[in-house]
Amino acid sequence: MFLYLTPPPLLARTAPGQSDPQAVASQALAAYGVDVPKTAIKLAEALSQPVTRGDLDTIVLEGIASGEPMAAVTLERVLTVLSQSMMLSYASGESEDDDMLLRFAPVAPSLPLPARVPTSDMVFRLSRFAQIRVDETGRGPGQANPEGGLTMESPLARFRVHFARGGRGTTAMRAIALLGSGASLADFARSRIPATEREAFFVLLAEAGFILPVDDDGLTVEDRDPVKRQWEVHDLAFHLRSRLGYHDQRIGGDFRFKGLLDPTEAVRPDPPHTARIPLPAPDPAELAATDPGLSTVIAARSSKRPVARRALTLPELGVFLWRTARIIAVHETDLGTFTARPYPSGGGSYEQDVWITVRDVAGLQPGFYFYSAGSHELLLVTNWNSDCDTLIAQAAQAMAQATIPDCVLTLGARFQRMQWKYSGMAYATQLKNAGAIYMAFYLAATAMGLSACGMGLGSLALFHRLSGTDPLREGSIGEFALSGPGG
Repeated sequence: MFLYLTPPPLLARTAPGQSDPQAVASQALAAYGVDVPKTAIKLAEALSQPVTRGDLDTIVLEGIASGEPMAAVTLERVLTVLSQSMMLSYASGESEDDDMLLRFAPVAPSLPLPARVPTSDMVFRLSRFAQIRVDETGRGPGQANPEGGLTMESPLARFRVHFARGGRGTTAMRAIALLGSGASLADFARSRIPATEREAFFVLLAEAGFILPVDDDGLTVEDRDPVKRQWEVHDLAFHLRSRLGYHDQRIGGDFRFKGLLDPTEAVRPDPPHTARIPLPAPDPAELAATDPGLSTVIAARSSKRPVARRALTLPELGVFLWRTARIIAVHETDLGTFTARPYPSGGGSYEQDVWITVRDVAGLQPGFYFYSAGSHELLLVTNWNSDCDTLIAQAAQAMAQATIPDCVLTLGARFQRMQWKYSGMAYATQLKNAGAIYMAFYLAATAMGLSACGMGLGSLALFHRLSGTDPLREGSIGEFALSGPGG
């Protein structure tokens, strides 16, 4: 396999002098090569162009033979510095262009990859965490690069694999397909991979953790690991990608679509509706005088599913929504319009709205409603139908069939409100926002003596049919059951 120096990803560039791999290599050799001056000179020359690990090891052996016993330690230290700086890439061939079958680009700090060649009959299988997608590098945000080809990633790997394009890319993908069910280096000898790249292809995938040896029971170390077995592929990929540390992708509030696309409105326009129901608003002074203290409310908060209870009333629902979800203020900034509401929201985005499936609320006909947070009204979007029945039944099932809720509040997220600003963490932030809303709901319900229960699952399809929204623009992200007081 070939090693070559590359500039680090943008996220890893902490200082101007730390973005030039040749300069970093020279600094490392100057620091660690004092006792091996001849070897240091040869390593510097070798690392100025693509070089095999075997050639580097030859230089080390020559250095040791010439009286520089620290040559091997020096090489490992230099390669470790480059790897930790995300400046050491690997390839199955000598060329740095797109014609190589595989290129391995660092996505996180790592240790140097060794070049251990497995026995020809040792069977390896593709990691279940490996995922192949179109390479987006080089285009605008959210656009595939027609010249980019395919890449393979894994949340457990510290490298991204770039496949060759065209016919050679097809050859590489056939080999990956072979590894999907298990293959050995001997099996690769019967593939179309050129002999000059065959061993490097296999070794690189193995050392980077994309393929794993299979034992006599047909299992890999991943299959036997009690921790990794419990991670689902999409969960681990989402977890690592939406946090810093183990990837090289854009992340944070970088306003990636500013100047390219218009931001989503701060206040959602009212959906089509057949009726408007004004909601009562409480007297803040009266609430302040009669509400229990915050410590009391927090201590008493719990999920309540009482069977014996009275129905929730329209005034109670109105006060509850006023306490938790109304728009308090609207203000303009250089970045657009923003609102203030009773709960916190990442970036002040407030991308979530409350939709309510009403089953049994005194003073309100059953149906599917939208809460207009600016006017403090309920809008009847859909009369009671079979989808409302199903939504309530799913809520009851989520509550272990202990009770049937009076109503279910669904949080509808307008996704692009967050995606316009945030890279890598837009959906994760919306889940955190939903958690903040859940807590506001719980505290208000506890203070009012209502029965509240947050739910962990709901149907996107039901929400889509009931709300009439585009599921890629607006989708349900949380459900919360609310009923009247009970024992």
